[in-house]
Amino acid sequence: MDIKELKQTAVENGLCKKWTERWTDDWTEKDLIAMIMSFDGIEFIAKKNFPSLGALERATKNLAEQNDLYIKKTNDIKLKSYTYKSHFVGCKCNIDVPDFYVGIIYISRGSDVVVKVGRDCDIIVKSTIDCNVAINDYPFNNSTVKSVNLKKDTENEC
Repeated sequence: MDIKELKQTAVENGLCKKWTERWTDDWTEKDLIAMIMSFDGIEFIAKKNFPSLGALERATKNLAEQNDLYIKKTNDIKLKSYTYKSHFVGCKCNIDVPDFYVGIIYISRGSDVVVKVGRDCDIIVKSTIDCNVAINDYPFNNSTVKSVNLKKDTENEC
């Protein structure tokens, strides 16, 4: 599925008007990643299960991980300390959170992950109900971790 086909399918799945109008025919992988990693984009692909994991992986293969989008990963992932948000899609892995990390971790598409929290972190973990998320946060870490379920919905909510 190329980027034009992906747009058509996204619109059919309820892509909001704001992103439908912004998404032009000359979009590149970089433009697509920017949309996917926006807060609206992350929640759209998490809640709508769109696009398929294969299509998402193919459309973002060159830039996904450097933009903190992890698709079908099975190896341990260490977040970068300067990352504000990351998204794990269909992953079966450990997520190592560095000391002093502040940010949001999105987990979706049946991911099975263990979030290992460093010291003095402030984290929100948002996951869809189909995920298995274990959070290893120890009292002496002096970290704050909030876990939130992303509810699937049919709203067009950009």
